[in-house]
Amino acid sequence: MKIANERVVSFHYTLTDDSGQELDSSRGTEPLTYIHGTRGLIPGLERELEGREAGEKFQASIQPADAYGEVNPELIQDVPLEALSAIDNLEVGMRLQSRTPDGQVQLLMVDAIREDTATLNANHVLAGEVLHFDVAVESVRNCIQPLSRIRSVGKRFSPSHVVQKTRIVKFLDRHRNGMTPIGEPPPERYEDDALLF
Repeated sequence: MKIANERVVSFHYTLTDDSGQELDSSRGTEPLTYIHGTRGLIPGLERELEGREAGEKFQASIQPADAYGEVNPELIQDVPLEALSAIDNLEVGMRLQSRTPDGQVQLLMVDAIREDTATLNANHVLAGEVLHFDVAVESVRNCIQPLSRIRSVGKRFSPSHVVQKTRIVKFLDRHRNGMTPIGEPPPERYEDDALLF
């Protein structure tokens, strides 16, 4: 069976950057599973998987435009350190999460800390990067339930995998004129995902 829209696909992968540094891998864990055509993967990787079958192995290099985009300077901002005073041991490289005024969650990275300000970067951690994938397709099958009944398509490939392995993740909420911790990270999957596909 070939990979096509509304088919459940499981694959193992190793992700590296231009220098060959490993950024993420499914080695030693379950394969990543998604429903093809639902935008559960970056567009370039989903395009590379299209038409392939279980047992196929391939390598693909995905340009930023088909992955997480180029770095947008407008998403880099200096904020007063007092707005981050609720965060213990603030350090460069720390990942933060805040909510925008309309309630959307926004991931940020601390790029720099100066005497009175910190530079926060809301660009995707892999923005501007060419991504190199080594992929092995494990299985392809039809979806058990119609897509209209599925509210989650499983664990998406995203930098949260990389971030949660390598950085302290703090979850923050805008409160008055600053940010305050709001608890633990949400689960990567709904508990009943396995029943959905």
